[in-house]
Amino acid sequence: MSLSTHTAALALTALLIPSPGAGVEAAQEVEAPTVETLTGKSFHFSWKEGDEGAINGIMTLAAAGKVEGINSPNESAWKLDEEGRLLILHEDGHVSTTFEIFEVREGKWCFDGPFHLREGITHHLEETDEEPQRPVQLSEGLPERLLHTNQTIVCLDIGETYVYERPDGRGLPLKLKSVEVSRDSVVGLVRSAEVVIEVDPVYTLRLRCAPYVMPREYHLRAFRPGRGGSRLHDDHRSIRIQVDTTSDWTPLPKRVQLSLWDTDEPIVDTSRFTFPLRDYRLFAHGMQCYNESVHLGRKDGDPSGAVFHHSYGIDFAGFEGGMDVLSCVDGKVVQLLPEAILVNIEDDAGLIWEYHHLDSIAPHLKVGMRVGKGEKIGVLGRSGPSGNFSHLHVGAFLSPELLEQRRYTRRLNWYPWMVAAYRELHPEGPLAVAGAHLPVRVGEKVIFDGIDSIAGEHRIEDWRWELPDGTVVEGRRAEASFEKPGVYVATLTARDESGAEDVDFRKIKVYSQGEPEPFLPAIFATTTPTVEVYAGEPVKFKYWLHGAEEHSFEIDFGDGTVLEEYESFTVVEHAFSEPGLHVVTARSRSTATGSR
Repeated sequence: MSLSTHTAALALTALLIPSPGAGVEAAQEVEAPTVETLTGKSFHFSWKEGDEGAINGIMTLAAAGKVEGINSPNESAWKLDEEGRLLILHEDGHVSTTFEIFEVREGKWCFDGPFHLREGITHHLEETDEEPQRPVQLSEGLPERLLHTNQTIVCLDIGETYVYERPDGRGLPLKLKSVEVSRDSVVGLVRSAEVVIEVDPVYTLRLRCAPYVMPREYHLRAFRPGRGGSRLHDDHRSIRIQVDTTSDWTPLPKRVQLSLWDTDEPIVDTSRFTFPLRDYRLFAHGMQCYNESVHLGRKDGDPSGAVFHHSYGIDFAGFEGGMDVLSCVDGKVVQLLPEAILVNIEDDAGLIWEYHHLDSIAPHLKVGMRVGKGEKIGVLGRSGPSGNFSHLHVGAFLSPELLEQRRYTRRLNWYPWMVAAYRELHPEGPLAVAGAHLPVRVGEKVIFDGIDSIAGEHRIEDWRWELPDGTVVEGRRAEASFEKPGVYVATLTARDESGAEDVDFRKIKVYSQGEPEPFLPAIFATTTPTVEVYAGEPVKFKYWLHGAEEHSFEIDFGDGTVLEEYESFTVVEHAFSEPGLHVVTARSRSTATGSR
């Protein structure tokens, strides 16, 4: 599949809005802005999509083309093009917003233009004399304490040592030896890193930093002299460790950030923290995990779309209007925004939890009231700047001031917490984890590995990969390459010792060698219910196609039933007559994209 896009010619429009009471004949032409006239000016920065919209904060066009006051990779720099239009740049250098229209209202500059990374969104700037907030460095983004865990968070530079104090008083020296980063070949984003840690200094741990990686436990052993030579003995020291992130993903005070736990301690105290969705099957829908680049929205992850890491929370895709959203924690409601349909709840340690893109807010909620862990606060939706995919976004702010500035912390990886909270509710069976989506080139080798799959009450003993060409590979690892551009999906099945199975899917976008396609269409899939599904009872399905005008495609329910002409956004019902694990495939015949 090969796609191309056509960009319409844009015209610069200059308007002067006369003062109240002035006649049209008093209007004068306004000269286009210059770098000199804009440098140092501050603007209320807002967005609008249809009838929805909100203020992002105060943006300052600082000297040397820098943007200050907005904590987003989408707004990192500014410049004027040859036609005098104000351009806002993504941190990777691509233009994220082109302000095609400028006006002067009562002596203040105003700008309007399309946001190129999300179709349908318009950005607006209105000059203000309001003092901008002091810029907050991302490296400051850690709370003083985490109420729900004994997790220790530490940053290290290469060659630096941190001594982790175990509860028994014995220290465990951890020295950062090296960091090796892997980037994709299409947009050049970091996808994974291998981090080598020396322990005490007998042991060498090779840790992987990537989306969907859980902390690993290490029970250390050491050689001790004895009869007949040295023997390996239990060292009675253990640690649970995770590489949260590196400075390649997000600004850090040092090279690497680690999270550490004693193995006798839980990842998170599930008596104080719970999973935020009721009756939701983890991995039954798409996710955007910590350290993962965005990929579920319109053109997300494509060369012409939004290209940045989702390191400011976690996204759970789901069925719009059909899934209850719960508060993860006990706390106090500090913000309700009906126009953006979001809720912010401050826990007793001062961490503010945000639940965004809701379809509706629970009507009983009021600012200042207490809510309990697990209490319903809304319904999952597709509101606000959602990228046109229905999901719940959970993020956190470290203070009311940072909430006001919309500055999420990017230093806390909620994925292990969410898995632990989900497992408290659903301990049975394995969780197959196929891995993060990946953009590659035609002919490039792709490694598929089920290593991040999560065992339940029984050990996982078998893995099976079904590759897009129908090849079945028995085992945890498989590899493949693709000869044509398109969107491909590989299926991982994990089976434990009891015979229980689970499946997960990995999306691979394949681009041409040389100049890659600007975007590749992909299908967004959603269904409900995802737990307690019984034979003979109807299940709802809803799909839509991102990035293409063609909205009709085929749905194969995997039991002999095929819906040949499905229209995007239509809700269809289907009942499965037999119990078991069913895989439903949606396929666009015209674009050869697929989603399961």
